[in-house]
Amino acid sequence: MKSARVCIVTHLFPPHVGGIERVAYEQSKRLLQNGLKVTVLTSDMVRRRSYIYDGIEVHCYPTLKVGFGQGIPYVIPKPSGYGIFMKHIKDSDIVHVHGHPYLSSYLAVKVAKRHSKPVVVTQHNTFIRYGGMLDLAERLNDLLIGRRVLKSSDKIITVSKATLNYVLSLGADPQKTVILYNGVDVDRFNRFIIKEDAKRLLGFSEDSFLI
Repeated sequence: MKSARVCIVTHLFPPHVGGIERVAYEQSKRLLQNGLKVTVLTSDMVRRRSYIYDGIEVHCYPTLKVGFGQGIPYVIPKPSGYGIFMKHIKDSDIVHVHGHPYLSSYLAVKVAKRHSKPVVVTQHNTFIRYGGMLDLAERLNDLLIGRRVLKSSDKIITVSKATLNYVLSLGADPQKTVILYNGVDVDRFNRFIIKEDAKRLLGFSEDSFLI
């Protein structure tokens, strides 16, 4: 039986550091471990057309990068990258998009629908308040880009009740929307660590009070 082919679209991916990057990486790694074929499409932060990251096949589309200096990472795919979306989405069985507000998500959804590929969107956060005109720009982007991504998706995954309410307010179909809380690597984050060991690791004195 042929393995299912999953195309994961995320505006950022390791080695770039961040929350969505980590989630997309962990998802890709575990899908591979379960025998699926995984291809990641992401922006050209590493200035390479493609690379392998921990066994994961990654392809990069050229982008304009805005907002990084202000802590608002937003990438705009260049027209020359359209063929990358076409090739890898056409060759996939399902497309998983991370983040509703990105132009890369919108492009991926449009291409997927053109080739009759099912689309899953994971939304990781609610509205982020930056203040002033940035909030206005974000709301406009939600209406012009985000809403269309959500309405065109076959399944929408949210990571909290607040995120669920957020996407519903943008017109997401309640019948297609679910909550799936983020997992925790219990080998890395272990709450059963002995207090004395925790004090030593954190540099606290032995007689310090630790909850």
